[in-house]
Amino acid sequence: MIDYVKKLLLENSQLKRDNERLRTQWEAAIDRSIDNDRIIMNLTEKQTEKQVVNSATQTECEEPLPKKGRETWLNDAEIWNELKDLQESNDILFLHPSVCIQIMHDDDVSSEYESLNLLSYKMILAPISDCKLDPSINGNTEGTHWSLIAINPNDKAFLHFDSIPDYNNYPANVFYNKMSKVMNIVGTSTFKQAQCRRQEDSYSCGWEVIRNAKLLVDKVRNNPKSPSSKKWLNLQMNFRRNSDLEKINYDNNDFSNMSNSLQVKISQQQQQIQKLIKEISKLKRRIIDLCSDTYLKSNNDYKVELNTRHNTDRRNVLILADSHGRNLSCQLKNYLRGDHACCGFIYPGASLSHIANKYRHDYVLYPSHITSLVVLGGTNNFTKTSTVTDIELYILSLKNFISRHKDIEIILSTIPYRYDLRESSTENTLIREANIQISKLCRTESIKLIDLWTLPRRFHTNHGLHFNKIGKSHIVREIRAFLRADCLTINERNIEVQTLNLNSSDPIDSVKVSDLSTQKKQSLTNYNSSEIINQGSSSREDINNDFPSVDNNSSLVTNNCQVTCAISSHTTSLNSLVLERELIT
Repeated sequence: MIDYVKKLLLENSQLKRDNERLRTQWEAAIDRSIDNDRIIMNLTEKQTEKQVVNSATQTECEEPLPKKGRETWLNDAEIWNELKDLQESNDILFLHPSVCIQIMHDDDVSSEYESLNLLSYKMILAPISDCKLDPSINGNTEGTHWSLIAINPNDKAFLHFDSIPDYNNYPANVFYNKMSKVMNIVGTSTFKQAQCRRQEDSYSCGWEVIRNAKLLVDKVRNNPKSPSSKKWLNLQMNFRRNSDLEKINYDNNDFSNMSNSLQVKISQQQQQIQKLIKEISKLKRRIIDLCSDTYLKSNNDYKVELNTRHNTDRRNVLILADSHGRNLSCQLKNYLRGDHACCGFIYPGASLSHIANKYRHDYVLYPSHITSLVVLGGTNNFTKTSTVTDIELYILSLKNFISRHKDIEIILSTIPYRYDLRESSTENTLIREANIQISKLCRTESIKLIDLWTLPRRFHTNHGLHFNKIGKSHIVREIRAFLRADCLTINERNIEVQTLNLNSSDPIDSVKVSDLSTQKKQSLTNYNSSEIINQGSSSREDINNDFPSVDNNSSLVTNNCQVTCAISSHTTSLNSLVLERELIT
């Protein structure tokens, strides 16, 4: 008796659920009656062609449903006839609706499908309905709604596409549980509700199943590799609903107006781009004016004062250096004549090869012909991991740089001593060997050389890596000594004439013996002063050859003054080195 009551209670609860589903379907049929659907269908037949051609927001063309059966529900045979036409490859398996019903209602069907090897497919599509097994008629009751389940064997994921959300959840869960046993993936599979287009009537659920199946097949075709179920979760597209066709009526004139407005916007953007390009070119010219040529300020703008005639006396000095060359060009400009220019390209932390390559790229910003090229670099070429091979590469890069600038006066420098490291460090050892090679190269190529290796500690900053103000002033004086005398200002010439006295009080003359390391004492002691004198005499011969004799007395006075300035510069350097040698000995 108790068992009979429990059975009645179960049947009662099942009847209540069936009653609720029928009421939901009945309410949907009332809201979307067949009469309204016929009106929408008539509007669709008139407006569909114009909608597909003219709609600018429609991203994908929706295929119209077949006219046959539009106003009736589809049975399992009709759905199968539509689905089997989509099966063009063996990677996708379509289950017959009757097979899906059998899987849902039979207790043990796993043995019947073992030979199918279901896990080898890329996708399995199963149309399911809410029909139930009726023992009284020895068959199934007629279902009221169709939905689609897509199975991805690779991800072991079941995706449920229902055009009426949550309507077919119960049969979908039944099929999921049974199919997981058939595929032997119980406990590892997942079940998700996917997004698809909602039906707007009471009968098109079968057609929505066919549409969703076609979209899923297209996704698998477009991804020949193992597809991910994440790309199948959303089949909703931004289509215009049939009820909106009366509100939207695009024609060719509307789209031509839209195209014209877009063309106007594009032309405006192009004009703005041209203006920006002109502004950039003006800024580039302004940078060139400040770096090289003389300029005049007029109306809050800088204009170039170009010389149409070729000025052979014009001299342009370019300084290429790493961080040691900061502010050298600014200090050197104070010693040059007004119609001469000086510019510096500083690359902190760069090696010599990087400076040379970067300079060739940035040379467009300095268009005037370069007459003198000063190169200060090499400190960053040698680190703790450097070897003798790096010295050979450094000298090779110097030779390549010299060969590319044969027509320009080049002034090189030795690599300065690093006071931030020990004398026995790898960097200082390699730098000393590299400086010997640099000196040999300069003697072979007849290139002027500034010796920065022998500068004492007081010429450097506290940390010992860079030069201080005194050291940079000394470097500027060394560069100035190598330049021709006609580059100097009149005031500077007078200063140089006054320094002809051998007891000149140049800052470098007052070198303290305690500031010099043992290595530098040895290098200064071995320094041959006769070579300096010969170098000075040869330089004076070069300068005398640069100034041809003229009959004008004023020109002779000017040339003599220029020669005197050059001689005084070399004499000052000679006196300082001789004095240092006397202090050491």
